[in-house]
Amino acid sequence: MNPEIPSSELSAVVLAAGYSNRMSAIKAMYPVNDELIIERVIRILIEGGVERIYVVTGFKSVLLSNVLRDLKTNFPNLRIINNPDYDDGMYSSVCSAVKALPDDCEGFMLLPVDYPFIKPETIQNLLTSFAGSDVDVISPQCRGTSGHPPVISKAVFDSIMGGSGEGGLRAVLSKPEFTTGSIETGDEGILDDVDTDEAFLKLMRKYFDAGPDYPVTAEIKKLRRESGVPPGVIAHMEKVCETAVNFCEQLNASGARLHPGLLSAACRLHDICRTEPHHAAAAARLLTELGYPAVASIVSQHMEIDFAAGSHVDEAALLYLADKMVAGSSLVDLEERMNARLEQFGDNPEASENIRIRFEKAFLIQSRIDELTKN
Repeated sequence: MNPEIPSSELSAVVLAAGYSNRMSAIKAMYPVNDELIIERVIRILIEGGVERIYVVTGFKSVLLSNVLRDLKTNFPNLRIINNPDYDDGMYSSVCSAVKALPDDCEGFMLLPVDYPFIKPETIQNLLTSFAGSDVDVISPQCRGTSGHPPVISKAVFDSIMGGSGEGGLRAVLSKPEFTTGSIETGDEGILDDVDTDEAFLKLMRKYFDAGPDYPVTAEIKKLRRESGVPPGVIAHMEKVCETAVNFCEQLNASGARLHPGLLSAACRLHDICRTEPHHAAAAARLLTELGYPAVASIVSQHMEIDFAAGSHVDEAALLYLADKMVAGSSLVDLEERMNARLEQFGDNPEASENIRIRFEKAFLIQSRIDELTKN
């Protein structure tokens, strides 16, 4: 029995430790309007009446911790739990959270960071329903389908900690000794998880009729195959993508709201017309014709960009810089890359001057990123 448990004795656990392997960057760092997903999830929990929140981090925990430290300023009951065993999967993160919960915690709401479209009213209704119920686990439903987040009582904690992890948390919660219940919410957000770029784009259109359109992995591979892009160029674009997205995540952790999915698509296609004259413009034309003007705009600037000291660092600037930092498929020092290019074109004064101008802008972008990400 849960005789009117006060909300202060119920916590929320947000799982944000995974790799996000099917997305262009860690999903917690994607922007939803003017918020990162992790910020949005925490705001929804707070507005829903949760008084204590535990966020489990793992992969790229330093980046997430930077964001969470800022949130703690306005919500001091936010605690960061680093799961060193995040590579073992989600169950290890659940155990890390349960281990950290205080003795007076009578239960917790478990919300993967993948669910940023839940309504605060759903959170509030779950807390109220659980506090007045006599079940061990209560889950939200939307038109009869169960979703996230379940609320799990203290009675289940020992079984979670003693479990092998086989079958995940579901195997523990489905044990016959635990009673379960559900509430109908009518909230599709409990079912809508962001686990791929394609899902993210679809859900942004569903909830906000907003967000740039860009090709995802399957279409990117198809476009490169149809365009006959050589393997070496593909390897270069993939390394440029990795480099640019790392910068994007660092900037977003420092207050920027850049779009890693859009950036990734531009990076992975910027040299799709590499064998053609004026290949940046040719690629931009192709992408515009295919219905991706936002991607085309970024790609069009990867050879020539308008950037001065103190300028805003956007996705185009990140592609421009990353492209200069990658030789073939290897990340190299920017100055070394410039010197190698100057040596290559040493007998051509005009080409050498263009190289200096281009790398001067790359140095400016790099300096601006360093300035923005200083902690």
